[in-house]
Amino acid sequence: MSTNPFTEEHELLRQSITKFCEKEIIPYVEEWEKNEHCEKSIFKKMGEKGFLGVSFPEEYGGGGMDFWGAVVVIQALANSNIAGLSMSLYAHTYLP
Repeated sequence: MSTNPFTEEHELLRQSITKFCEKEIIPYVEEWEKNEHCEKSIFKKMGEKGFLGVSFPEEYGGGGMDFWGAVVVIQALANSNIAGLSMSLYAHTYLP
């Protein structure tokens, strides 16, 4: 019995969000953290790529994945060392 909750779909999401972070987030982390502000366009870009609400039902505009899909996105953001953006996305997307 495997204790790894991540499926192939999760791993594909992980690869995609990691590439996105490398291109669209990591180059700007120091500036954003210093200014305590990130560009609003990053939220739009993440939404266009399907990285927001990945665990929400598709009928409500989400990705239809399980909770672990959201974990993959949050992990990738955490690995990018951008605390403010990570918490903002988590608070606005996953907290009730």
